[in-house]
Order: sequence, then structure tokens, then C-alpha cells
Amino acid sequence: MRFVVVVALLALVAGVYAPVLDHDFSNFDDRTYLVENAALDAGLSREGVAWAFRTSLDGNRIPLTWISFLIDEEVHGTSCCTRPRPCCSSSRSCE
Repeated sequence: MRFVVVVALLALVAGVYAPVLDHDFSNFDDRTYLVENAALDAGLSREGVAWAFRTSLDGNRIPLTWISFLIDEEVHGTSCCTRPRPCCSSSRSCE
């Protein structure tokens, strides 16, 4: 009986969320957060981490997200929206 309930719940969740597989990438704030944000250009540094903890953008205080963007800049050298990388599909654009 428990197995049937688990399988039914998994099928229900899969059925509800399956349509999102056909949705395009949304970029409501990519231009503001990634493309036009000069603070990310330097990559991961002491100053960058300090900036991440003291800044807010559009009213959001998100230091761990900023640090992840700084690490991404350090590792990959650019954001996904400014220059294509293998991780980015052609449907992901910041236009």
C-alpha cells in the first residue's frame, strides 16, 4: 500500500511539472545582476567578497549568490549572458 502511494505521488508531481520542460529560459534580472554589474568583472577577491556582504541590488541582500557569481567569473572568466559558454544553450540570452 505504501509503495502505491509513493508511486502515485511521484506520478502526480511528474505530471504537474512536466510542462516546464518546454519553457524557455527566463531572464527577468540577468541584465541587472550579471551583464551590467561591473563589480563581478574582477572575479573572486577579498574586495569582491566584502562587496558581496555590503551591497544590495533592487532591494535584495544576497551575499552568497554574489559570491557564487564571483566564483563563476573567476572559474569561467565571463557570465553566461555576455559571452556564450558550453553550459549555455542558444535559447539562453539576455536580450
